[in-house]
Amino acid sequence: APFPAPDGRHFLVVRIIEGGNWELFLADMAGGDPVRLTYNPGWDGMGAFSPDGKKMVFTRSDPGSHALYSYVMDVSSLNLGPENYKGVPPTARPPAAWKPDPDFAVWRVKRGDKGQR
Repeated sequence: APFPAPDGRHFLVVRIIEGGNWELFLADMAGGDPVRLTYNPGWDGMGAFSPDGKKMVFTRSDPGSHALYSYVMDVSSLNLGPENYKGVPPTARPPAAWKPDPDFAVWRVKRGDKGQR
């Protein structure tokens, strides 16, 4: 399902391209071609905007792996190279969510044999 941006004009959508590869795109309600946000030969999805719309968290899985990793991306400038992805600790478990303050996102964390919290 599309995930709306706080500006009410844009939304995130996942497209399946090139042999089943899932990528995140930023689309405009007014139309036009969506802007590709992620470039990964595996799976990218579960995107969510920060409350101010300047950042996005998303989940990634590399080809041949069942592990899921979370990243934070600065989408305010649309300079979308991998240098704008910030990985979070591998103990963080997707999906992520934003707190009302756009500087903080939250994840569940796996702690030893105690499961996820």
